[in-house]
Amino acid sequence: METQIGTEGVTTRTAKLWLGDDGIIRKVFLQNADETLQDALESEEVIKKLSGGKKRPILVDFTALHSMDVQARDYYISNRAGSLLAACGGVTRSMIGRVISNFFIGFNKPPTPVKLFKTEQESIEWLKQFV
Repeated sequence: METQIGTEGVTTRTAKLWLGDDGIIRKVFLQNADETLQDALESEEVIKKLSGGKKRPILVDFTALHSMDVQARDYYISNRAGSLLAACGGVTRSMIGRVISNFFIGFNKPPTPVKLFKTEQESIEWLKQFV
């Protein structure tokens, strides 16, 4: 799969990804997206191209995400995925989503720092230390 990076970033089947002027990669899930392992691997390729070989922080907005299969979740907490990123700041407005995600993060111990926030601005402020 050959992914082209335009000035507006890349839109995959499940998300839009781009590199901000602040050095933070953004991944915003599309409405009602159902993320699979194949989608996670496609995101990995996009992140590699966006990062230009440098470990960068990523802001992931989970607000519109409908579901993520177990293989995709396992991939995202793997050392392979973690080798691309300096840190991950997630945004979810759902209290239940935050509780479940925090449990998942605590139980699985991802290889890079991960923290969840209610707003994009809170996430960006935290991620700036990793740029």
